[in-house]
Amino acid sequence: MVRKLINIVGSLKEEFTEDLNLSLLIGPDRFAYLVYTKNIWHVSKLSVFEFDNEREYLTQLQDFLEGDEIVLSEYSLLNLSIQHYDAFKNPELSVPNFNTAHWIKYQKELKSILQHFDNTLAQFIVKDSFKSMQLAFRKNYKYNNAIFSFWQKGKLFLWTFSDEKLDLKVAEQYKTTEDALYYVLSCYKISEFDTANHKLFIAGELSEYSLIYNLLYSYIANIQFLSNPTDLRLPEHPDAQNVHLFYDLLAAEI
Repeated sequence: MVRKLINIVGSLKEEFTEDLNLSLLIGPDRFAYLVYTKNIWHVSKLSVFEFDNEREYLTQLQDFLEGDEIVLSEYSLLNLSIQHYDAFKNPELSVPNFNTAHWIKYQKELKSILQHFDNTLAQFIVKDSFKSMQLAFRKNYKYNNAIFSFWQKGKLFLWTFSDEKLDLKVAEQYKTTEDALYYVLSCYKISEFDTANHKLFIAGELSEYSLIYNLLYSYIANIQFLSNPTDLRLPEHPDAQNVHLFYDLLAAEI
């Protein structure tokens, strides 16, 4: 089943329709796109989709890109971000307790889909979503000795931020709130950070009303959701208040 998690639609002035930019974010179980006018930094549409399984996802993604909703030739700039593109394309990469082979298989299947768009892909700026988020975080936050987290449908990624450098420490799949808490606290421990003094930044699919957040808040004194890292102006919409949910999509514009 395909679920549209976020759908923000704003107005589009006719005089700017020939100067539209499109950003696509492609990743496991998740597809998002952003349409905006570059010269006025106005977002006209932002959507995030979630899929139940990767096979369904890959099929739906191909149907979506070949359909009428996004006509790639209509945009003056195309920007493609792939989640985990650099972080997991090397099968020998050592990430603690993470199923690297699973991600390598996914990357191969994703590549086979993108081959359908060879002529158009020459126009794309291909970015790695991990690197984009790290760049955006360094640009907007001057904290030292903090933890940056990204949450996505049972997957958790944790970086330590120290000496203006982000290091990936944890990449895990979790099933329970207790599992998530364990991984976060483990990251604090291996980094020799103090939960009373060192902040936890949150991006991705985690709500302040969730059980995980409430459990984290009982152990960690300072928690902050990440804000808009760009100059893009979002329409007035309830989902636009929770920028951390699509931080990875916005960060690709840095």
